[in-house]
Amino acid sequence: FEFAHPKSHLTTKGVLRKGVSPEHIQKPDIDKLVRAMLDAVVAAETIEDDALVVSLIAEKHWGPASRAVLSLGPASRTSQAALID
Repeated sequence: FEFAHPKSHLTTKGVLRKGVSPEHIQKPDIDKLVRAMLDAVVAAETIEDDALVVSLIAEKHWGPASRAVLSLGPASRTSQAALID
């Protein structure tokens, strides 16, 4: 998840103001973002149920524009084997 910096975070030259964290350590919480994304994927009928998701990596950070990027793929045999061992 990428969020555009509010104008108040940047100087007129586009540099991060002193005291502003370079990390996105504010709301929305990442667990709520992931939940909303999974709900949208189910609503779009991309997957039948979010219970089918066995692994995910989520990040939130500042960027030039607000957006979400999602990559879907089958569970790997390596991850399945690791659960059996």
